[in-house]
Amino acid sequence: MQIKLVFIFSICVICVLILTSLIVFRKKEHKFQSILMLGFLLLSIIITWTIFAKKELMPVLQSVWFIPHIAAYIFAYAVLGCAFLCILCKKTFASLRLKQLVKIGTISLGLGLCFGAFWAKKAWGQYWSWDIKETAALITWLLFLLYLHLQKIKKINKKLLLLIFILGFLFLQFTWFGVKYLPSSKKSPHTFYSE
Repeated sequence: MQIKLVFIFSICVICVLILTSLIVFRKKEHKFQSILMLGFLLLSIIITWTIFAKKELMPVLQSVWFIPHIAAYIFAYAVLGCAFLCILCKKTFASLRLKQLVKIGTISLGLGLCFGAFWAKKAWGQYWSWDIKETAALITWLLFLLYLHLQKIKKINKKLLLLIFILGFLFLQFTWFGVKYLPSSKKSPHTFYSE
Protein backbone atom coordinates (compact mmCIF):
# COMPACT_ATOMS: atom_id res chain seq x y z
CA MET A 1 0.00 0.00 0.00
CA GLN A 2 1.32 3.44 -0.82
CA ILE A 3 1.59 5.97 1.97
CA LYS A 4 0.29 8.67 -0.41
CA LEU A 5 -3.08 6.94 -0.60
CA VAL A 6 -3.31 6.88 3.21
CA PHE A 7 -2.36 10.55 3.39
CA ILE A 8 -5.00 11.54 0.80
CA PHE A 9 -7.63 9.53 2.65
CA SER A 10 -6.61 11.20 5.94
CA ILE A 11 -6.97 14.64 4.36
CA CYS A 12 -10.51 13.69 3.27
CA VAL A 13 -11.35 12.64 6.84
CA ILE A 14 -9.93 15.89 8.19
CA CYS A 15 -12.07 17.84 5.69
CA VAL A 16 -15.18 16.03 6.96
CA LEU A 17 -14.26 16.90 10.54
CA ILE A 18 -13.63 20.53 9.56
CA LEU A 19 -17.04 20.73 7.90
CA THR A 20 -18.61 19.21 11.01
CA SER A 21 -16.98 21.80 13.27
CA LEU A 22 -18.03 24.62 10.92
CA ILE A 23 -21.63 23.39 10.99
CA VAL A 24 -21.66 23.14 14.78
CA PHE A 25 -19.93 26.52 15.21
CA ARG A 26 -21.76 28.35 12.42
CA LYS A 27 -22.57 31.53 14.32
CA LYS A 28 -20.22 34.50 14.11
CA GLU A 29 -19.69 34.65 17.85
CA HIS A 30 -18.30 31.10 17.77
CA LYS A 31 -15.49 31.71 15.30
CA PHE A 32 -12.92 31.09 18.04
CA GLN A 33 -14.19 27.52 18.43
CA SER A 34 -13.93 26.93 14.67
CA ILE A 35 -10.33 28.13 14.69
CA LEU A 36 -9.59 26.00 17.76
CA MET A 37 -11.10 22.92 16.09
CA LEU A 38 -9.16 23.57 12.91
CA GLY A 39 -5.97 23.82 14.96
CA PHE A 40 -6.70 20.51 16.69
CA LEU A 41 -7.49 18.86 13.36
CA LEU A 42 -4.27 20.05 11.78
CA LEU A 43 -2.29 19.06 14.86
CA SER A 44 -3.79 15.56 14.87
CA ILE A 45 -2.97 14.94 11.22
CA ILE A 46 0.55 16.35 11.63
CA ILE A 47 1.22 14.15 14.66
CA THR A 48 -0.19 11.08 12.93
CA TRP A 49 1.70 11.79 9.72
CA THR A 50 4.96 12.44 11.59
CA ILE A 51 4.69 9.20 13.51
CA PHE A 52 3.83 6.94 10.59
CA ALA A 53 5.04 8.56 7.36
CA LYS A 54 8.71 7.65 7.69
CA LYS A 55 8.24 4.22 9.20
CA GLU A 56 7.83 0.95 7.42
CA LEU A 57 4.56 -0.21 8.93
CA MET A 58 3.95 -3.84 9.79
CA PRO A 59 1.42 -5.44 7.42
CA VAL A 60 -1.48 -5.23 9.87
CA LEU A 61 -1.04 -1.44 10.02
CA GLN A 62 -0.88 -0.99 6.25
CA SER A 63 -4.53 -0.21 5.77
CA VAL A 64 -6.11 2.88 4.29
CA TRP A 65 -8.26 3.02 7.45
CA PHE A 66 -5.43 3.01 10.00
CA ILE A 67 -4.20 6.63 9.89
CA PRO A 68 -7.73 8.16 9.80
CA HIS A 69 -8.60 5.92 12.76
CA ILE A 70 -5.64 7.25 14.74
CA ALA A 71 -6.15 10.88 13.60
CA ALA A 72 -9.84 10.81 14.61
CA TYR A 73 -8.91 9.55 18.07
CA ILE A 74 -6.10 12.07 18.57
CA PHE A 75 -8.53 14.82 17.61
CA ALA A 76 -11.29 13.49 19.89
CA TYR A 77 -8.92 13.15 22.84
CA ALA A 78 -7.67 16.72 22.36
CA VAL A 79 -11.16 18.21 22.08
CA LEU A 80 -12.56 16.25 25.03
CA GLY A 81 -9.48 17.21 27.03
CA CYS A 82 -10.32 20.86 26.31
CA ALA A 83 -13.90 20.21 27.44
CA PHE A 84 -12.56 18.76 30.68
CA LEU A 85 -10.41 21.87 31.15
CA CYS A 86 -13.53 24.02 30.61
CA ILE A 87 -15.18 22.17 33.50
CA LEU A 88 -12.17 22.66 35.75
CA CYS A 89 -11.82 26.37 34.91
CA LYS A 90 -15.45 27.47 35.09
CA LYS A 91 -18.06 27.50 37.80
CA THR A 92 -20.81 26.56 35.38
CA PHE A 93 -20.21 23.54 33.18
CA ALA A 94 -23.39 23.82 31.11
CA SER A 95 -21.91 26.45 28.82
CA LEU A 96 -22.45 26.42 25.09
CA ARG A 97 -18.73 25.97 24.46
CA LEU A 98 -18.60 22.84 26.57
CA LYS A 99 -21.62 21.37 24.78
CA GLN A 100 -20.08 22.10 21.40
CA LEU A 101 -16.71 20.64 22.39
CA VAL A 102 -18.36 17.47 23.68
CA LYS A 103 -20.43 17.18 20.48
CA ILE A 104 -17.37 17.49 18.25
CA GLY A 105 -15.33 15.11 20.43
CA THR A 106 -18.12 12.53 20.49
CA ILE A 107 -18.55 12.69 16.71
CA SER A 108 -14.82 12.20 16.30
CA LEU A 109 -14.84 9.25 18.74
CA GLY A 110 -17.65 7.69 16.70
CA LEU A 111 -15.69 8.18 13.48
CA GLY A 112 -12.64 6.66 15.15
CA LEU A 113 -14.70 3.60 16.12
CA CYS A 114 -16.03 3.24 12.57
CA PHE A 115 -12.62 3.64 10.94
CA GLY A 116 -11.21 1.16 13.45
CA ALA A 117 -13.91 -1.37 12.52
CA PHE A 118 -13.09 -1.05 8.82
CA TRP A 119 -9.39 -1.39 9.62
CA ALA A 120 -10.09 -4.49 11.75
CA LYS A 121 -12.09 -6.08 8.93
CA LYS A 122 -9.20 -5.63 6.53
CA ALA A 123 -6.49 -6.63 9.03
CA TRP A 124 -8.13 -9.47 10.97
CA GLY A 125 -11.19 -10.38 8.92
CA GLN A 126 -13.86 -9.12 11.33
CA TYR A 127 -15.26 -5.72 12.22
CA TRP A 128 -15.42 -6.23 15.98
CA SER A 129 -13.87 -8.75 18.37
CA TRP A 130 -14.94 -7.44 21.82
CA ASP A 131 -11.29 -6.99 22.61
CA ILE A 132 -10.53 -5.02 25.81
CA LYS A 133 -9.39 -1.89 23.94
CA GLU A 134 -12.40 -1.91 21.59
CA THR A 135 -14.80 -2.42 24.47
CA ALA A 136 -13.25 0.39 26.54
CA ALA A 137 -13.46 2.72 23.50
CA LEU A 138 -17.12 1.80 22.98
CA ILE A 139 -17.96 2.44 26.65
CA THR A 140 -16.21 5.82 26.46
CA TRP A 141 -18.19 6.81 23.37
CA LEU A 142 -21.47 5.64 24.96
CA LEU A 143 -20.80 7.66 28.13
CA PHE A 144 -20.30 10.85 26.11
CA LEU A 145 -23.43 10.07 24.06
CA LEU A 146 -25.35 9.61 27.31
CA TYR A 147 -24.03 12.95 28.54
CA LEU A 148 -25.17 14.71 25.35
CA HIS A 149 -28.61 13.13 25.42
CA LEU A 150 -29.22 13.79 29.12
CA GLN A 151 -28.27 17.44 28.63
CA LYS A 152 -31.44 17.90 26.61
CA ILE A 153 -33.59 17.12 29.65
CA LYS A 154 -34.36 20.47 31.26
CA LYS A 155 -34.85 19.19 34.80
CA ILE A 156 -31.79 16.93 34.84
CA ASN A 157 -29.59 17.07 37.91
CA LYS A 158 -26.43 19.01 36.96
CA LYS A 159 -24.32 16.94 39.37
CA LEU A 160 -25.39 13.77 37.55
CA LEU A 161 -24.32 15.34 34.25
CA LEU A 162 -20.99 16.32 35.73
CA LEU A 163 -20.50 12.80 37.11
CA ILE A 164 -21.24 11.21 33.71
CA PHE A 165 -18.87 13.60 31.96
CA ILE A 166 -16.06 12.94 34.44
CA LEU A 167 -16.68 9.19 34.19
CA GLY A 168 -16.46 9.48 30.38
CA PHE A 169 -13.22 11.42 30.67
CA LEU A 170 -11.77 8.84 33.10
CA PHE A 171 -12.71 6.04 30.69
CA LEU A 172 -11.03 8.02 27.93
CA GLN A 173 -7.81 8.07 29.97
CA PHE A 174 -8.20 4.39 30.82
CA THR A 175 -8.66 3.49 27.16
CA TRP A 176 -5.59 5.47 26.15
CA PHE A 177 -3.23 4.68 29.03
CA GLY A 178 -4.65 2.01 31.33
CA VAL A 179 -5.83 -0.84 29.12
CA LYS A 180 -2.30 -1.96 28.28
CA TYR A 181 -1.64 -2.79 31.96
CA LEU A 182 -4.47 -5.32 32.18
CA PRO A 183 -3.45 -8.98 31.84
CA SER A 184 -6.09 -9.56 29.14
CA SER A 185 -4.52 -6.86 26.95
CA LYS A 186 -1.64 -9.17 26.04
CA LYS A 187 -4.07 -11.12 23.85
CA SER A 188 -5.38 -7.93 22.26
CA PRO A 189 -4.60 -7.27 18.59
CA HIS A 190 -4.17 -3.60 19.61
CA THR A 191 -0.98 -4.29 21.54
CA PHE A 192 0.93 -5.80 18.61
CA TYR A 193 2.87 -8.13 20.88
CA SER A 194 5.03 -10.70 19.21
CA GLU A 195 4.99 -13.94 21.16
